[in-house]
Amino acid sequence: MMHIFLIIFLFCNLPIKSTNIDSSILQIQDLANSFCDSEVLIRFAVVPDLSGELMYMAYVFKHGMDAPHLYSICSEKNLLALVDDKYDYYNETQLLSRILSPISHELCNVETIYFIPAGKLHEIALEYCKDSNGKMFCENYNVFRFSSPSVLSEFGRKKSKQKVAIWGGIDFNADLSEFTKYEYADTTNISKCNIGYLEDSYKAAVLINNEIRQQRICTDFYFDNEATEKNFKSQSWNTIDIFFIETHGLFLNNYNMASVQDKKDPMENHALALAGASYTLEGGIVPDSIDDGILTAKEISELDLSNVDLAVISACKSALGEIREDGVYGLTRGFKLAGVKSLIMATDDIVDYVSGQLWIQLFRNLAKGMTKREALLQGLKYIRTIDDGAFSHPKYWTPFILIDGVE
Repeated sequence: MMHIFLIIFLFCNLPIKSTNIDSSILQIQDLANSFCDSEVLIRFAVVPDLSGELMYMAYVFKHGMDAPHLYSICSEKNLLALVDDKYDYYNETQLLSRILSPISHELCNVETIYFIPAGKLHEIALEYCKDSNGKMFCENYNVFRFSSPSVLSEFGRKKSKQKVAIWGGIDFNADLSEFTKYEYADTTNISKCNIGYLEDSYKAAVLINNEIRQQRICTDFYFDNEATEKNFKSQSWNTIDIFFIETHGLFLNNYNMASVQDKKDPMENHALALAGASYTLEGGIVPDSIDDGILTAKEISELDLSNVDLAVISACKSALGEIREDGVYGLTRGFKLAGVKSLIMATDDIVDYVSGQLWIQLFRNLAKGMTKREALLQGLKYIRTIDDGAFSHPKYWTPFILIDGVE
């Protein structure tokens, strides 16, 4: 059996009270005591030094320890300087070296590394950063990104795929009867907010649907004006094992929505666009009792998606949100609170054509029996080679990350 070397990175962007640290350390030490000698757990935290400057620290846990080993990594200021030039750090070696060098002696004979990001690392695909030999982090180790230590309890759980829900080719400009049949839902002065039809997403969704059906796996396929918020909420989620959607990720304070007045709750601010969303985004009035085509993180969190083993959210910046001490508040948290086991999301803007090609490869790889991690990495490798390497630049493929990819 492969010896598992377990590392958890927990990055926080705010000073942490000692009581919270103590509680978390006790939790993690309990996990570490169940490891074999070849397993290690590391928690990164950001704490203020005497001058008030935020510093990244690493707490290393091993089986039988009375207390974790503590390492200083770097200041937050130095970390931000390393990622100042967007995407360049994926082709350089300084970032990964800065993070791993202080704990390099703890990484001897390592095979598998799990990490939990927060702070700036929620926006960085550390998995794809390179070492001094030009190899990506995920090429040197089996690297897994986790949202919390509790995910470890899911490790080793296999789940056969029974049914897949596919959402793509959504008509954001759809004139839904539910919106306009009320006399006070005046559409006279509404010009549809053009958030862009994702043509390649429909093509990809059709191919994915066909691919999955060839494996004799049932699918529910929602597209055009059928991909409504109402249908999403009424989906029989207790029968769905994989959920795929290609749409727009939204930060609602950026739009002229009548229902948005500088919302403070990030769970109400971060959302996915469904059929008819343009009307609402441009300020159309929709009664509270009617689904408005805007699926917020809060609404997602209130659903029961506990049967979903993998959710693929193909939407720009879908993995981002408001960073707090206990993680990111946004779509990621919404899906995790709803019970989804694993997520593939984006940390930045994505190209419709590229994502479409990636998802086709991902589902083909899953059908071949690859793990979620293997299927994604092989899909990203394929993206870097298509069209004579036209999409080899990190900006095209590094936004796609796997969260809680346990098998």
